[in-house]
Amino acid sequence: RKPLDAAGLATILRTALVAVETTGHATVGDKTLLDALEPAAIAAEVAASQSEGLGEALARAASAAEAGSDMTVDMIAKVGRSSYLGERSRGRADPGAAFIAFFLRSMSHPE
Repeated sequence: RKPLDAAGLATILRTALVAVETTGHATVGDKTLLDALEPAAIAAEVAASQSEGLGEALARAASAAEAGSDMTVDMIAKVGRSSYLGERSRGRADPGAAFIAFFLRSMSHPE
């Protein structure tokens, strides 16, 4: 068993992304946590490909997830519980996307 590194983080995030897409039948742009998870996975993959450490990979993933979460504010939810709100879902970040961003940011600043 080896310690978590940037490549391991990238694998975890990509695996989670595929699992959520497969299970929930959602895609990026549906105003779900995928809108934060996909950019986070890509950012971690880039960090790993550049041989960056776990701390930098987490910081990159958190920033990408925050940007993805922010983009959900102007979207209308297409799947999940928020989809029942229709147009009223516009104007607030998706809770799942906001959680992914918060979780990754909190991991990037362990104290």
